[in-house]
Amino acid sequence: MTLPGGRFETVRRGWMGGRMFFSAPGRERTLDQLRAAGFTDIETRTATDPLGSSTEFVFATLDPDRAADATGTGSTETETNATGTEATETETNATGTETNDP
Repeated sequence: MTLPGGRFETVRRGWMGGRMFFSAPGRERTLDQLRAAGFTDIETRTATDPLGSSTEFVFATLDPDRAADATGTGSTETETNATGTEATETETNATGTETNDP
C-alpha cells in the first residue's frame, strides 16, 4: 500500500471519464489504522525512481485472530442471479480486511 505523505482530500476531474474523490488520513494515522484493523509486522520502505521522486510503501501481515475483532462491521448479502443460483457477497469496512465474492 502506498503511504500518503500527509493528510489530503481532492477531487480529480476527467478521471476515467468522470470525477473521483481521493483522500488519505496522513502517514501516522494510516499506520495506526492498519494496526487497529489487525495488521502486524508493519514495515515501510521508500522506493525512488530515476527522475528523483520517491514514494513510501507499507507492507503488513493480517493477523486472522485480530481481524474479525477489529472490523466488526462486515455484512453478508445473498442474492439470486439471472441463472437462479445464489451468489453470496461479503463486504467490510474501509480497512478492506475481508472480501468474499464467489
